[in-house]
Amino acid sequence: MLAATALVLLMTPGIGFFYGGLVNRKNAYTIVIQSILVMCLAGTIWPILAYSLAFGPSMLGGLIGNFDYVALQNTWNHAGLKIPSQLDMIFECTFAIVAAALVIGGFAERLKLSAFCLFIPLWILFVYCPVAHWLWGNHLGENTFFSLKNKGTLDFAGGMVVHLNAGVAAFVAGCVIGPRAEYKSKKSSVTHLHFCLLGVSLIWFGWLGFNAGSAGAANEVAATALVNTIFAAAMGGLAWVAIEYIRSKHITAPGLAAGVVAGLVAITPACGFVQPMSSLAIGALASGVSYTAMYIINERFRCDDSLDVFSVHGMSAIWGALATGLFATLAVNPEGDNGLFYGNASQLFDQLRGILYVLIWSGGVSFLLLKLIDWSIGLRCHPDHETLGLDSAQFGLKSNTSSSDP
Repeated sequence: MLAATALVLLMTPGIGFFYGGLVNRKNAYTIVIQSILVMCLAGTIWPILAYSLAFGPSMLGGLIGNFDYVALQNTWNHAGLKIPSQLDMIFECTFAIVAAALVIGGFAERLKLSAFCLFIPLWILFVYCPVAHWLWGNHLGENTFFSLKNKGTLDFAGGMVVHLNAGVAAFVAGCVIGPRAEYKSKKSSVTHLHFCLLGVSLIWFGWLGFNAGSAGAANEVAATALVNTIFAAAMGGLAWVAIEYIRSKHITAPGLAAGVVAGLVAITPACGFVQPMSSLAIGALASGVSYTAMYIINERFRCDDSLDVFSVHGMSAIWGALATGLFATLAVNPEGDNGLFYGNASQLFDQLRGILYVLIWSGGVSFLLLKLIDWSIGLRCHPDHETLGLDSAQFGLKSNTSSSDP
């Protein structure tokens, strides 16, 4: 679990490289810096308040945890944990960091620094923590409106808590802030595609801790989760480049990376509940779902989700959550349940309920937070800063805008 925690933490710099390799050169450093800032912001707010809200005993009808664990009070030697309570606390912290880092992709290249530093902690407290509590928190046997965990909704490693949650928030952020000045223009250029591929490699490597570590022990379920993670990512990457080749007779580095991530996201809620051969189907279909969503959103909507976070993470998470309701089997994990294909149709409805809860909460509360920040200090950087590039305008860095990738 110590190793798994370190692996999950590595995912956030990986996200920085992945995202930084896809934006305009003049904003590439900003993306990496923002990723590290998320680690600092989330790593500070988590022990002070967020951990208690996510994992403390329920209050407000299961909406959120109470204040028993504020400043890590009463967190030593929780009854029933398989690992030391402090290790459990910091492992969960890395998930909050990853979720917040993913949201960067929705407002990349145009959010000013002060708004960023305010939005990230607020989003963790008021969006991430409630969702984490519904699906993973301490409900003490409750069967309230928000106690999704006790109602049977399955999310083994964060498909809904992390990826659907972040994907919806990123989409809303892109819509509220408005499109980039260079959106869909020839002026926009990617940075370094090898950074993109380095980033997705780090993400894939770290994801093994993300999924296998969610078993909380070195056991059969953890091994199955790890195997499923590798299989789904591999199939997701192959499926995406196959779609690209059929449509355009060539494949792209961003497409390969997106396919791998789509497969990883889709298997995340299911990895500890399904058999390995099911993971291949889940990964393949994730790329088809995400590719289709990306095409529709980019062609039909004026919402600039800069790095297609909702298409890749949000839609893959929706498919993965539903796939859990189809492929889950007690033969893999007796703490889960059977899905539709194993005779339990109700599990699919349990998964759909969880999806709807997260869509509504993340979309609505993220919108309110963004509007509040826009009203108070403003969200968007000055137009001159956007033209110059945030690397220079916000951090005083000089970006190389003259070279190009082969």
